[in-house]
Amino acid sequence: MQRRIPAHVTKKFSLFPAEDRERLVDLLETLPLNQNNLAEILDLLSEISRRDGVSAVGIVEEGLGATRTIADPYKKIDPLKDFLRQKRFPLYHQKKVRFDTAIEKLNLPGSVWVNPSPFFEESFVEIRGKVEKGDDLKRLIEILESPAWTEIFEVIK
Repeated sequence: MQRRIPAHVTKKFSLFPAEDRERLVDLLETLPLNQNNLAEILDLLSEISRRDGVSAVGIVEEGLGATRTIADPYKKIDPLKDFLRQKRFPLYHQKKVRFDTAIEKLNLPGSVWVNPSPFFEESFVEIRGKVEKGDDLKRLIEILESPAWTEIFEVIK
């Protein structure tokens, strides 16, 4: 990498086998990563490759392959990180997809948000909303009475 990388991020590269380091640098320098994004990606790669016993290079190549239709390198960063998070936390990802699908059935207006507990560690949801007039309150009551909540609570338990 041609830019200056902080020592704590450089140290993360040292966790990979010597034969993988150069190729990882080549692959990752195609993206305009700041030090935080680079550190997060290296942490995820290290954890995935150690757990699964696979090469970090192969994981990056697969992730970048999934972003090949995106021309703007800045717009490839989030999809790559999402890909890596899905590989690192597959059960969380499956649960999140099920939760998001169930929430869509509520047909929430843009002024109402429903979020699970962090990482689904507890069986509750947080509901936030913006009420500006009586109709907003009526719509919120309709949402709270929806039968879709049964499925939502099945997902979070």
